[in-house]
Amino acid sequence: MLVSVIIPAFNRASVLPRALQSVLTQTYEDYEILIVDDASTDDTSDLVKSYTDSRIIYLRHAANRGGAASRNTGIERARGELVAFLDSDDQWEPNKLQRQIDVLQRAGQDCGVVYTALKAVYEATGETEMLEVTHRGRFLHELLISNCVRTLSSVIVRRSALLKAGGFDPQLRSCQDWDLYIRLAKECSFECINEPLTVYYVNKKDPSRISNARKSIVQGHEAVARKYQADYQGLSKSERLRYNESVSDMFILGGNISHPFRLMLQAFRLTGDARYLGKAVRYSARYIKSKFRSTHGY
Repeated sequence: MLVSVIIPAFNRASVLPRALQSVLTQTYEDYEILIVDDASTDDTSDLVKSYTDSRIIYLRHAANRGGAASRNTGIERARGELVAFLDSDDQWEPNKLQRQIDVLQRAGQDCGVVYTALKAVYEATGETEMLEVTHRGRFLHELLISNCVRTLSSVIVRRSALLKAGGFDPQLRSCQDWDLYIRLAKECSFECINEPLTVYYVNKKDPSRISNARKSIVQGHEAVARKYQADYQGLSKSERLRYNESVSDMFILGGNISHPFRLMLQAFRLTGDARYLGKAVRYSARYIKSKFRSTHGY
């Protein structure tokens, strides 16, 4: 069963060999690697061309179009029944693909996605952490609450399910993976392997990582909320509270205070719990203070 491995790259020549080598050393060998160069200005092209493995296919955009468009380019060109994604600064353990394919085959045709736990490596300190995964089956509501599948680098998916879901939304500046998972959850079931078969590198100083662009993350969450407004109406009261609390924290980190204020008012109306009203008041005070500072400079 052919696996199409899609690696988008934009000015990542310094880390791309690590990702590429982790694919070339997989115990499962029936794959093609589609490297989609999103108009890099470094030596990404020369680097990829230095590899002689015939399974490597180099594609290049004439202009920078973003990660979602790059992955869509890979999907359009892919020949495999299965598609796996790998970010250019992450890597896989050698048995990742084989383990995922074994699980997918045992799970049957309703299963369209298999994802793995992560080994997070914090590059500033060298510390590591295992990020576990637990959700299996069809769990649309859990995905509406948060991106519990996490990074695309851990995911393998049936190409047929990807096409039904519509691929990636290039209009989203962030949360492109979360948005796709929500649509996939309407098409198929998921399986997970709670072992760190994917190595996820965390570099808080890398300006090219979308996870470091807090304003873009806020905009992505707002876009997802608008896009799936009808689905969010189907959440239970307890699910809505979990969503409000988790998303409020994210908005505050992104510098957006007005949105958490509204979410806490919703939580107060749902429960009558004065603690949520207190949080709304605190958020309101912080919002007014931030506006005053931006207007008067102090």
